[in-house]
Amino acid sequence: MAIQIQDLREGEFREKIGKGVTVVGFWAPWCHTCHAVMPILDKISGAMNEKAKFFKVNVVENPGISSQYGVMSLPNILIFKEKKVADQIIGSTNQKVIEAKINKIL
Repeated sequence: MAIQIQDLREGEFREKIGKGVTVVGFWAPWCHTCHAVMPILDKISGAMNEKAKFFKVNVVENPGISSQYGVMSLPNILIFKEKKVADQIIGSTNQKVIEAKINKIL
C-alpha cells in the first residue's frame, strides 16, 4: 500500500534521520523525472515502513540540506544509516533497484 511520504525541512532534518535506516528523496517541483520516482518511494515506504523511515526534501524550499549533502542532480535518493550516508541513487530508477539498495543496508 502506498503512503504519502512526509516532507522534511531544514530545521528538523538531523533529528528525523536519527537512528536506524532513513531514506530521503530529494526533488523539485520542476523536475519531471522526480514526479516519476517519488511515487515509487511512496509505494516502497508503505511496504517497508517498519524497517526504515522515509522522507522527501523539496530542494527549492530547503537549499541548505541539498548543499550540505552535495545534491546537484535530481531526483537524488540518499539512504542514511545512523545519520551517515550509506548509499545514493541519482536520476531515474525503478522500484527493484531502490528496494535492493535499502535491503542491502538493512
